[in-house]
Amino acid sequence: MSNKRFTSLVQIMVLILGAVVTISQPVRGHASSQHPDGVSENLQISFLDFIFPKRNVRNRGSRNSSRAPFDESLPNVLTPRNTALIGTDALTLQWHPVVGASSYTVEIDRIDWEVQVTGTEAVYHELESLEPNYLYLIVITTDEGISSGLGEQVGFQILPETESDRVNAQVEAIKAEQLEPDEESIAIALAYFEFEHSDPDRRAYALNQAAIDVLETRIQAGTEDSRVYLLQADTYLRIGLPLLAQERYEEALAYAEAAGQPELQAESHWGLGDVAQGQTEYADAVEHLQAAQGLYQNLGDLEQVDELQTRIEQLSHLVAPS
Repeated sequence: MSNKRFTSLVQIMVLILGAVVTISQPVRGHASSQHPDGVSENLQISFLDFIFPKRNVRNRGSRNSSRAPFDESLPNVLTPRNTALIGTDALTLQWHPVVGASSYTVEIDRIDWEVQVTGTEAVYHELESLEPNYLYLIVITTDEGISSGLGEQVGFQILPETESDRVNAQVEAIKAEQLEPDEESIAIALAYFEFEHSDPDRRAYALNQAAIDVLETRIQAGTEDSRVYLLQADTYLRIGLPLLAQERYEEALAYAEAAGQPELQAESHWGLGDVAQGQTEYADAVEHLQAAQGLYQNLGDLEQVDELQTRIEQLSHLVAPS
């Protein structure tokens, strides 16, 4: 973790802790009157510093170079996928459609549940029967025997109540800051995105689906804030859905170009390069990484220029001669 990112995270947690303490006092007033002047502004600055440090730091754990290219011929699980879940009454499972399939069998391992459907969605209602902290894998199989298990195994976890309460307190503290809608969504998504279990002996997914959902609310509202699209793209890439990530990176790039934001353009190109590399589209990957490098060169960020040069050199020998 870089010093800049660590400092930003400490600032965020200090401000959130202050907000939690404040809103837990017996006497409550309007949120805007609970904090000294400038606290909301500092919170926004801290989140901005946190979301846009170096890409290799911001995406800690997001990229998995061992993943095979996303195979659209499989009924790949779309949601819930590699995520912890919070505040869910029913579990909606969705998957990628397979050409020629007329029905699908849906299974969740560790429990005696199986259902057959003709669409690409199924709902599981008995969440109270699931054990917190356990990893439940999802398997989708077509009527022709094509299984999602042929690709990456994916699943979900249910958070225990203590962890859910902790996350909810963070979210409520953020909401108490009365930020602008996009700022609030980014802040909440980051709280979900960076979730780590308080028990160091427990390994848990971040609340990736919750992060995607809160950002999707702003996207559906028509936001043109490229950061919203960029963070959602990062989350999609983290959970192994590169094609959905690609779509959001492209939108982030378009909005960043329209707004004249070179760093966000560079970040979007870098993300598109990551997607292309994962899909073994090496020429496209090099092209996007070179675009990002040029933007960082103009910004005078030589550290990123050097990092990108290393990536470009590693990929260049994989590009087929034209």
